Amino acid sequence: MPFESATDSRALTCGNVQWERIGPAAPALPHGLWTACGSARFFNGGRRTWPLIGKNKPADQASWASACPASAAPTPSSITLTQEFSVSAKNLYGVSVVMIRYRIVVQTGCRQGAPDQWIDRCSVVPGGLDIALGWTVGMTAGLQEPREYEDAGAAIAVLPVRIDLTIETKLKRHEASQMHLVTPAGIFSV
Repeated sequence: MPFESATDSRALTCGNVQWERIGPAAPALPHGLWTACGSARFFNGGRRTWPLIGKNKPADQASWASACPASAAPTPSSITLTQEFSVSAKNLYGVSVVMIRYRIVVQTGCRQGAPDQWIDRCSVVPGGLDIALGWTVGMTAGLQEPREYEDAGAAIAVLPVRIDLTIETKLKRHEASQMHLVTPAGIFSV
């Protein structure tokens, strides 16, 4: 059967893939906006890329990475921040064929007795998964090198987390990505 993109229920377009944050925004840390040194002082000691979903099932292996100043170590006073996100896709008839929920969990740390906070650990965890018959999905998360982000005149070290989504049928393959910037003050997407 030939593929007709205008009518086939197994097709979708980039505009039919929707990314959104669900739930409230992460709260600000008690110490407020912190000042970080240049990102050259940060290292990335965790996994670079890991699967979230494979063969239409959430991955069950550990999926986390970390970044903190090389001269520091985690402390018991760390704070955990969590935000949930979802990505959904509709076919060309407007029927939902894919719905995936995932969450990003950030654990912060600081030097003993110091108010500055940094990211000690970042986890990307798969959640709910709903896929229509005849569709398959794959989803991976990649944690890039820490970089600086200018906000309110202060250099904030952030971790860019990229989510890569592959949706396909026997007739069509579609890829989409979303970038999240993870900071010690919370999580936000661009």
